[in-house]
Amino acid sequence: MPSDNVRDIANKSVEYVKTFFADLSYEERQFLPSIFKTAGSWLSNFDNFTIGIFYLTQEEMQRVVKNINQRVHAFPGFYVSEPNRKEKMPVAIKMEGECNYFASCHTENIIAFSVCQGSSYTVIDHFHEIKDSSGQEFKYRVDLAFILGLLPNEDWQQFEKRLSELLLHSLSTWRSMK
Repeated sequence: MPSDNVRDIANKSVEYVKTFFADLSYEERQFLPSIFKTAGSWLSNFDNFTIGIFYLTQEEMQRVVKNINQRVHAFPGFYVSEPNRKEKMPVAIKMEGECNYFASCHTENIIAFSVCQGSSYTVIDHFHEIKDSSGQEFKYRVDLAFILGLLPNEDWQQFEKRLSELLLHSLSTWRSMK
């Protein structure tokens, strides 16, 4: 069970990201990816070591709610916190370092990301499919996510600085793509 501190940081993160995008100028909004033209909601997903902030379409939000109601992970196989990764659990990408960016990826029958402490990355337009140990298949898209591995004893002020850097890096990346 995540600590109250992690839950508080996750809740503040969603509000921070909403405000970040709402406060962008008209000019800056022109660089945003097309997913922002689709009605959606922000959601955090977290454990004691990782916080993810996701932008979800209504369809994806329904899938997440269904998973949660069935006591299934909101994003099965999408990421695992490195401290929680079982020995020999295969992953496509072990995330280390800050302000990484992944676009238009597809992972199948493997954990997509292992999140190390202090890492941060943006994922856009990622398709993931995986079969769990019971044989149940999951296929879904992550349109936009900001994932950060928590540092030991990290507080909101430290996390906010790292989140801000990641958001600014993403905006800069989108600007360079237009």
